Amino acid sequence: MTTDTTATLIQNTTRAHYEKYRDMAARAHVTLKDSTSFGTPDQLRSLYAKDQHLNNIPLARFDALYPWMRRVAGGPQSMAENCCMYKHLLIYEIIGAVPNFTD
Repeated sequence: MTTDTTATLIQNTTRAHYEKYRDMAARAHVTLKDSTSFGTPDQLRSLYAKDQHLNNIPLARFDALYPWMRRVAGGPQSMAENCCMYKHLLIYEIIGAVPNFTD
């Protein structure tokens, strides 16, 4: 895989998983567009090139956001959902991956 910013990155996922976290972020009014709180787009693309699930970002980074997010109507109901929602935003909003539905 390349980290060339002009290359289209493909993320394999199911339609249900993609839609669940896209819709959750929309209901909670959460976006990471223009955010560098998890790193620059180039840094995140480099992490993505090493692990498409972004398991190389410490869980503590996502967990720290959960105390606020659990109070948001329509937002994540668990730390696991919180992590998945933020990874979804990083992968599709910041990194710019395109979903490839496997179902």
